Amino acid sequence: MQFESLSAALNMAGHGIYVWPAVILTALIVTGLLVLPLLGSRRLLAELGQQPQVADPPASTSVRIEEVNNASGT
Repeated sequence: MQFESLSAALNMAGHGIYVWPAVILTALIVTGLLVLPLLGSRRLLAELGQQPQVADPPASTSVRIEEVNNASGT
């Protein structure tokens, strides 16, 4: 479809008033759906990076696991 001018293209034979707000709203929603999860994942990764590392379990825990393995015959 060809239009004679930019004004005619924007007007779209009287339908532009319905088309362009729908296009803009759709673009905003799609942009939000793409950007918000990225920001959330960055925030989550930053929070996880600031948490202290979990220390190794005490030696008694590993001894108990070995005792269970020995008791079961493995």
